[in-house]
Amino acid sequence: MRLKQLDTENGDRNLTSAVTVLTHTPDATYNILCQALVYLGDGAKNLDGSGGIFELTITVGGQTVQPNPQYMDFGTEVRAAIWTSQFPVLANEAVVLKIKSPNAADADVDVTAYLYTPFDYWLEANTELTDMPTTTSTLQTMLKWLFANGRNKKTADATTENLYQEDASTVLGTRAISDDGETFTRAEMGDPA
Repeated sequence: MRLKQLDTENGDRNLTSAVTVLTHTPDATYNILCQALVYLGDGAKNLDGSGGIFELTITVGGQTVQPNPQYMDFGTEVRAAIWTSQFPVLANEAVVLKIKSPNAADADVDVTAYLYTPFDYWLEANTELTDMPTTTSTLQTMLKWLFANGRNKKTADATTENLYQEDASTVLGTRAISDDGETFTRAEMGDPA
């Protein structure tokens, strides 16, 4: 499953108390599922390597997602990542992520937080095809072709059939056709020559 990134925030954070690492309000008409990814340390401003139990708090629309806090047992890594489970977000409700380290030395750590949602093709704006799909194209591309084939302008003469793009003047695909009086043949449609 592909993920769509909704937001990312980066900054040097004092993790010794619960500090906000991401705030985002999806501009969505629909309720969605979200997941978060948080990178701690960037190679220069890292965790101190003491490990211990880190705490993550997620709030959605002012409601605290349970369990709270969520505990992560870190080893001696100086760079680590936290990947949350999915949580529901109602349309236009704010998501807030907070992290807390048990280590006093984690007072200046580079933190990058990401908020994702599963990529939902059905809710995304469509883009027009510019070339013909093949058998290895995505299902989304194949559905776009079915739509274009059923809706868009087509022309045919004795030897060629053309399928047009939305503008009704740009050829999307072409195929050879023939009729010997007994059998009508349509070749595979391909990109225009």
